[in-house]
Amino acid sequence: MVEEAAEILESHVITSMPKTTKHLILIGDHQQLKPSTTVYELAKHFYLDVSLFERMVKIVVNFEYFRCKVLKALSNLLLIFQGIRSANLSKILVQH
Repeated sequence: MVEEAAEILESHVITSMPKTTKHLILIGDHQQLKPSTTVYELAKHFYLDVSLFERMVKIVVNFEYFRCKVLKALSNLLLIFQGIRSANLSKILVQH
């Protein structure tokens, strides 16, 4: 899992993954900050200022659909978490 994936150089993501990696979760906003590089000329010539996350977003045809599915899943998780928290709070209040 990579948080702020839009700010991380593609090479850093790829080289940090073991060969046994089956899933990669990239979290962030591809339209915010770009990865920072030391040599500006190399970054522009070899497109190093584009993160793996941004490259993947650009090639995914159904990104908007995917984004909606992720947002719906996250909202469902939040509702579940709130339900568990409310249930636990009710148990605590009833016990006293």
